[in-house]
Amino acid sequence: MSNKYLHWLSLLTIICLLLSLSACQTHEQVLPTAPSRVTAIPAALFLQLQPNLQWPEPAALSRGVLNIQDGCLRLVSAHDPQGYAVIWKATIIFDGSNISDLQTKVQIQLGKPVTLGGGSVGADYLAHVQQPNSSCLAPYWFATHIPASQ
Repeated sequence: MSNKYLHWLSLLTIICLLLSLSACQTHEQVLPTAPSRVTAIPAALFLQLQPNLQWPEPAALSRGVLNIQDGCLRLVSAHDPQGYAVIWKATIIFDGSNISDLQTKVQIQLGKPVTLGGGSVGADYLAHVQQPNSSCLAPYWFATHIPASQ
């Protein structure tokens, strides 16, 4: 056998080996899964007024469900699917999964029916939040407390 013939035979063997190895690779099939339940709210979505801020507090009540929409924590209901972007009083805290009112000692969770005390406010409240989030569009609900009767 000539050197030229051995060279081409070696090259052909390498090509066949590479083709066979690539054909043997397994491909993992990714199956769709059910949407997971959100267990934590990113801190940037929790619009909380700065502590020790003297600011007018409305005295209404609103009922709905807390959901994340367009990067914002909103109080929505069946008759108002857009709902309100919620701005929280400094005495209402967030621990990563629960929202707790330090005054009434009530805890609430995302996705569950809730009642919030407070009222509809203007965008001027956004200038006084601890972590501004410009993606939260009007209307706004200033949550002053979470009533004990949840």
